[in-house]
Amino acid sequence: MRLQDVYPILCNELRKWQSNSYSQLREMVDSESFTTVFEMAGEPIAIEVSVEWADHYKKDLRIIAQAFGPSSFRLERMCESVLIKAD
Repeated sequence: MRLQDVYPILCNELRKWQSNSYSQLREMVDSESFTTVFEMAGEPIAIEVSVEWADHYKKDLRIIAQAFGPSSFRLERMCESVLIKAD
């Protein structure tokens, strides 16, 4: 997995999730993560997205997206997140 090729896809996935309303995202907290698998340069790349509380007050949310894919010698992983403030 070439990180520089996967990073824009990972960011686009975060943007898609960020377009959901706060209430929609709140319903996804603590649920199973959502995984999308696609092929890039003949290799399977998985993007896993989850939503969790960003603070102990349980007001703000954090969307976390992780990309997983093969590398020459190991499994590569890239992670980004975005903070969603309460309404």
